Amino acid sequence: MLKVAFQIADHTIQFDEDYYRSQKWRRAISESMKAHYSQAAGLALADKALELLSLQEPIVDLQAQANDPGGNSRRDFGKWDSFFNPRPHSNDTLRKLLPQAIEATKPANSKEWLSFSDCDLDTQEWLKGNGPILFYDQPISSVEDVSKVLVRCMEANDRSNRIPLVESLGLQAMLNELMQIQEAALLKETRADQDLWHSRFDGQTIDVVCPCGAKKLKDTRPGFACRRNSAYIQRKDRCYSGCLNQNIRMKPVKDIESVHYPRISLLSYVPASEATRRGERYTSLLRSSKDAGPTCPAAVECWCIICQEDTELVGGGVVYLDDKARWTLGFKRPLYVERQIHCLHYKNRDSGRFVPINKNIPSIYMNALGLFEAKFGTLSKTLIAAVLDNWPPSCRESRSIRMAADEESHENRVDTASTAG
Repeated sequence: MLKVAFQIADHTIQFDEDYYRSQKWRRAISESMKAHYSQAAGLALADKALELLSLQEPIVDLQAQANDPGGNSRRDFGKWDSFFNPRPHSNDTLRKLLPQAIEATKPANSKEWLSFSDCDLDTQEWLKGNGPILFYDQPISSVEDVSKVLVRCMEANDRSNRIPLVESLGLQAMLNELMQIQEAALLKETRADQDLWHSRFDGQTIDVVCPCGAKKLKDTRPGFACRRNSAYIQRKDRCYSGCLNQNIRMKPVKDIESVHYPRISLLSYVPASEATRRGERYTSLLRSSKDAGPTCPAAVECWCIICQEDTELVGGGVVYLDDKARWTLGFKRPLYVERQIHCLHYKNRDSGRFVPINKNIPSIYMNALGLFEAKFGTLSKTLIAAVLDNWPPSCRESRSIRMAADEESHENRVDTASTAG
């Protein structure tokens, strides 16, 4: 429309279609403004891809079909994992459900259970919220998988003497054993706000560190927020070494999701569409060795986005070597998925983002990847790869550095204008 208006007004004027998009009337364009427009361009491309969603052909995993002609493994997987809800039961909810569920799984004259679909209603209600609690680290598709979980729980709860009996137990008896382990463990748990978080019963521990890195502990009784994708709840402690505040939050050493303890934080919800089992988040967006595309480095050297050369790792050193680098899908340009690591040089503040030292490696921040997945996760794998090829990488400079640069650029323009005047 603008082009037509220009031609009507004066056909000698050369119309520049990129004039407004590139903001060519400005003397200088800040990096933050460029990033904003790059993001807008990526969204426009992805929105266009959504129009093709109804035209997609079903994606068939030919290799899976070849390995499983009858489709038995896929049907079994549906029977088992389909009983789990994304959100886990809280400890208080488990206390209410366990008495009836234990009674329902006692030995009876009924037919032996072969899968979760054979369970009675009380047991199924108990199962619904136990996916992220008992079966969080691997898919469950057989009685054997359940037995492995039971053995770990027995070892962690002083029941090792019963492990030899596991092989002779049926599914009903295994679930009864798991319920009794939970009931006994919950009797000892007296911490507050148990309507909002859950325990784990397999002896899982979390290595934590204070902000200055001087104090390191192993949390042997971790709690996980029910409304926050089972994120680890940071424990409070005291540090008299290098921390500015003595009362501090101990944060996980590894790159796992965590949340502050205050009840107000535990009350806030994460959208159900983002609630996934630990270790499976964003899996649909990550490429495997079988996916088409350029070869990506298996290891990437990174440092803190803020401190860079002054990065200080908890174990010492400046460079964090990600030897299990994750990459997004992409036919031409996969994006490296950034890690969130604690940097000691940043003292009592959360730096979080560790970016590749090599500036030729484009990367994406986990939050940005989460937003992408929430909006476009329903697309086919092929379309996701095509959109990600054109998706703008996350900015390699921290917000504070960009704001300082923008402010300096603005001051220079003001000085230039004053001098010209």
